[in-house]
Amino acid sequence: MMRTFSAISKMEGWLIGLLLIAVTGVLFLNVVMRFVFNNSLGWAEEFSRYSIVWVTMIGASLCVSRGSHIAIDPLSRFLPERGKRLLNLAVMLFCLGACLVFCYYAWGITEKIGRLGQRSATLNIPMAYVYAAMPVGFALMSLHFLFAAVAVLRKGDA
Repeated sequence: MMRTFSAISKMEGWLIGLLLIAVTGVLFLNVVMRFVFNNSLGWAEEFSRYSIVWVTMIGASLCVSRGSHIAIDPLSRFLPERGKRLLNLAVMLFCLGACLVFCYYAWGITEKIGRLGQRSATLNIPMAYVYAAMPVGFALMSLHFLFAAVAVLRKGDA
């Protein structure tokens, strides 16, 4: 299971890195085209906007896998180890449930956009591809919360 967890996290990191490099390259090329050749790439801003949506959703999932989301811990400071472990497990299970609900509704929205056949203005790609960032991101976050909950149950890690 840890291999799967590691592989998913590694793929997320690579995808985020590649998207950020692509966005940087496209925006740099657009600036050069605009100021040197007085002609810009019409699709550059749309590509960047949609790529950042994907980076945000997958980045949120990567943050879950690394445990780097914001946490409020005044209650856990006063709890014994067993209490901290139970609190962490409860939080992870709550977050898992919330992510599954969000994934369900995001999938419904994405499916509806796909059925409508809406396409982006300049790239002319199906908008369902852009909206798919939400269910994919929430599904990945759900997996990471599940792995973290299992780790707490097995070892008491958080």
